[in-house]
Amino acid sequence: MRRVMLGSLLVCLVAFALFVLYSPSEQDPSAETPSDEVVAERIREELREVATPDYVQAQIARTLDEDRPEEAEGYIALAAELGQAVPAGLLARYEEATSTTAAVWRTTTRGAWGFLTGEAEDGASLAGSAISDLTLYGDARDVTFQTRNYLTGAEVDEFVLGLSVVGLGMSAATVATAGTAAPAKVGLSMVKAAKRAGRLTAGLETALRRTVAETVDMPALRRQLGALDWRSPGKSIEGVKSYAAGLDTARLRGMFGQLGSVVDKTSAGGAMRILRHVDSADDLVKAERVAARFGKASPAVFETLGKRVFKAFAKVAKMAIEALWALITAILSALSFVISTLWTVVKLLRRLFARLRAGRRPVAQSAGT
Repeated sequence: MRRVMLGSLLVCLVAFALFVLYSPSEQDPSAETPSDEVVAERIREELREVATPDYVQAQIARTLDEDRPEEAEGYIALAAELGQAVPAGLLARYEEATSTTAAVWRTTTRGAWGFLTGEAEDGASLAGSAISDLTLYGDARDVTFQTRNYLTGAEVDEFVLGLSVVGLGMSAATVATAGTAAPAKVGLSMVKAAKRAGRLTAGLETALRRTVAETVDMPALRRQLGALDWRSPGKSIEGVKSYAAGLDTARLRGMFGQLGSVVDKTSAGGAMRILRHVDSADDLVKAERVAARFGKASPAVFETLGKRVFKAFAKVAKMAIEALWALITAILSALSFVISTLWTVVKLLRRLFARLRAGRRPVAQSAGT
């Protein structure tokens, strides 16, 4: 019985140790991966406290006043997510802003600017930047520009250079896989555009720089660039593509693919706005899950809640662990009660048997005389 008691005590101690060591907290939001729907409900609870009908309608009006109908669309989608009605006047303004003539002019001019310069201020210019990279033009343009800086002794942005070289290799992979690698290529283009626009957070840029540095041997790349004859840019770019084809870009493809998925679920401009809140690779994973659940409303969700979106994951995980611990505690309490009861019964039985044995001894002695 002592062994049983000691075993129960050991189980309690082990359970407590596991709870203390592995329970998630605000400092370790990635300790658990709760289901998307549970997290989505938690995010909706947070939104209901802040995104009142007045707030949402004010954001729709503001974005339309600033000629940003794509952002207005996100807040309209957020209103639908929260079951809020949008006034007919605002919807009419949105329809007018996205009419064929207005949309074509906006997309054409801003898309052309993004294609030529690689800079992105909105969805259309970002789409143009992404197309330029998908057609090799963007990556070749950036490699050529950075190489010129290297050969003339000017400052070289090794991050942009590394991304562009990786992009040339991904472009070949996109063609070879009939487009299945395109989401990663779109994500890479977004990172470059965000870097140029100053919208890439320091945390995410640090994580990406580290991964690019691990992927691209920069001293070897510099030697390769210096050995090429840049009087024939076309042949030189082919040489860079050959170098890029030998790189192991699996980790970067994974991160860029997640960002490409965010673009697919929202929009190019929407993904750019979400990127402002992404500080790490772990945040990017969560952002992809939020985009998959909230779709077009996702940028508005992030702009409304900020980092509280990511904290929702930690809170849900913590609640799940606390519920599990409560269950373990209840089971251990029940087990302790059962063991205590059995121990009491055993002690009573021992006393009873002892008395019975004590009562039989005189009788046995009398019979012997």
